[in-house]
Amino acid sequence: MRLGITLGVLISTLWILHDCNANRAYKAECGEKEVYVPFQEDSDEPERYRVCFSKTGDSMEYICPKCLIFNKITRSCTVSFNDGPAVKCTSEKEKLRDTDDTTCKGYYECLLEGDKLVPKKKTCDGYFNVLLRDCVPLDEYFCGDDGGPDCDNPDFQDKNWVNKESCNSYYECVEDVRVFRKCPSGEIFDAHARKCTKEVKDKCKAEESAPGLLVDLETMCKGKVGKFLADPYYCKAYYYCIDELTPYWSTCDPDRYFTNGTCSKTRPNSCTCEDIDWDKNGKDSEKVPDNSNESKYYVCRKSKLPEEKTCPSGTKYDPVKNYCYE
Repeated sequence: MRLGITLGVLISTLWILHDCNANRAYKAECGEKEVYVPFQEDSDEPERYRVCFSKTGDSMEYICPKCLIFNKITRSCTVSFNDGPAVKCTSEKEKLRDTDDTTCKGYYECLLEGDKLVPKKKTCDGYFNVLLRDCVPLDEYFCGDDGGPDCDNPDFQDKNWVNKESCNSYYECVEDVRVFRKCPSGEIFDAHARKCTKEVKDKCKAEESAPGLLVDLETMCKGKVGKFLADPYYCKAYYYCIDELTPYWSTCDPDRYFTNGTCSKTRPNSCTCEDIDWDKNGKDSEKVPDNSNESKYYVCRKSKLPEEKTCPSGTKYDPVKNYCYE
């Protein structure tokens, strides 16, 4: 394994903290998958995901904690970031993927109407490349959301293909075997040339779930190999840095929180809405005080990011009576 971390040592370390929510081993061609990188293949069950712990073994299936779904951008179980409109224009002529389109041809172009940017739905003759944010020929891209190109198809074999989640890596179909590869530092995959080329600023950009995303998988483990890092969105989970490019996500036991580098019963101040039992209370929303600041509180909604609120200057929040007072 990279950087000399052995499989046995890593598994032993992870199981010290890990709540085993896997319910069965699942046959999968792990040789095609990157080890310790969670993946999802069934969009009808967004709370389920799988992980390969070796290239030769079977993958293990996991189920997200209640009210969370698997997010491919953060490689974790988390809340929904998409509370607003699916398409948000930030500049004129900007092109954005149509997330409801299953043909990989639909997109939106942001056009100026008066003083407002308005997304206009359009269709590519080829496919819409989500990394380049532009239309490309059919033979430079593949449609589908199964984690990679279909190397069983002769038309895909003996060629390199884009990795839709990363500009700095790609897939190679070695006959009918799919191989994940990474570009050298400072290079990105050029789908037209089918090879890695020198990186050009803003030429290729991976999609984010939401503006200001707090998780950057490509940089979070730099200089932190072997460290456990808190999940900024869920106080009962953490990332383990297998190497500088592979943060592995997992959860603590249900009655534990991740704090000071380990799972314990100590509830950290970063916790906001995680302990609410939505099935039991039957509510759509609930207000929770900020334990570190008596003038702040959070509005919690099921499966959504908490919304921070601040009382007017000179007042405090009363969690019992649910108002700010002097």
